Amino acid sequence: SGYNDGDPIVLYDEQADRWLVAEFSISGPNDYMLIAVSQTGDPTGSWDRWSFDVDDTPDYMKFGVWRDGYYMGTNTYTGSDIYVFERDEMLAGGSSPKMVQFNNPYRPNSGFHCVLPVDNDGDFAPIGTPGMFATINDNAWGGSSTDQIWLYELDVDWNLTTNSTFSRVQQIDVESFDSNFGPTWENIQQPGTGQKLDAINQILMHRTQYRNFGNTQNIVMNHTVDVDGTDHAGIRWYELEHNGTDWEVRQHGTYAPDGDSRWMGSISMNASREIALGYSVSSSSTYPSIRYAGQSVAEYNTASGVLDIAEESMHEGTASQTSSERWGDYSAMCVDPVDDHTFWITTQYNVSGYTKGTRIASFEFSS
Repeated sequence: SGYNDGDPIVLYDEQADRWLVAEFSISGPNDYMLIAVSQTGDPTGSWDRWSFDVDDTPDYMKFGVWRDGYYMGTNTYTGSDIYVFERDEMLAGGSSPKMVQFNNPYRPNSGFHCVLPVDNDGDFAPIGTPGMFATINDNAWGGSSTDQIWLYELDVDWNLTTNSTFSRVQQIDVESFDSNFGPTWENIQQPGTGQKLDAINQILMHRTQYRNFGNTQNIVMNHTVDVDGTDHAGIRWYELEHNGTDWEVRQHGTYAPDGDSRWMGSISMNASREIALGYSVSSSSTYPSIRYAGQSVAEYNTASGVLDIAEESMHEGTASQTSSERWGDYSAMCVDPVDDHTFWITTQYNVSGYTKGTRIASFEFSS
């Protein structure tokens, strides 16, 4: 492509031992989603590449790996915002993998919004399980009388794509939350400057992770909330469990242990059912920093919604960002596919007023 315009995503498809990378192309006469899949497990080797002609600007796209496709959600106001790409054909290096798209009639009325595809770690969901999407709905936006999690299913038929269906399948009531940080993206305080940072508070944060443990199926997700009505940001997180018929909230919590704001979270669960949550931290007295906390197996077994593994620092900031309010957009917390135990996180920090840095780190909670 002559137009490599941004919002890059990298995912590892562990069941196939392949890598997927994507970005959009929006500067030419048509808007495209550019996707490449590695031909082997070596990301420095050869890749197969495709350009998919998509509706409107596929802004802020997020991907999820599923057994029967690579699923994508976008922040698209008009036109299609829900997609799936033909995974088997892409893994085979086929010249014309298919794409199925939908214009979601149940998109929350928050303005900026991306309904996240659910990303499958470890063993795949049972055969025949449709691809899943998830999002939040604040009742202040309309669409529900209570604050909710909305779940969707895309049941794709690659033999006859017109038979594919997309629907909202559940609206799960959750403990009330406040996603309102005001009418602008100036939300999170920093030391020594009037410049505030974007809380990115209207959406679930990348990734929404699915695990099939055999005896249970579980999903973890997170988003930013105002914990006391003063633009004091905390992270609301959930674990959902499938009861054999529907999904229900097994546990949830809001992580805001002190007066600092915590936002732009990323969450994952490993094979031991330890949960790790990484995030940015800032306040009028704390420079933007990177920290993480977690839930032990013992605490998980009580379904308390408490992160009992104390917060640790990955990077303590030394400068405020004075160039703009935009802060990263999203981060990533992943589980090492080799041991299914170690967590890996990557996110941004601020080097100086205008210069951003990226930190990558791994950690584990127990040996």
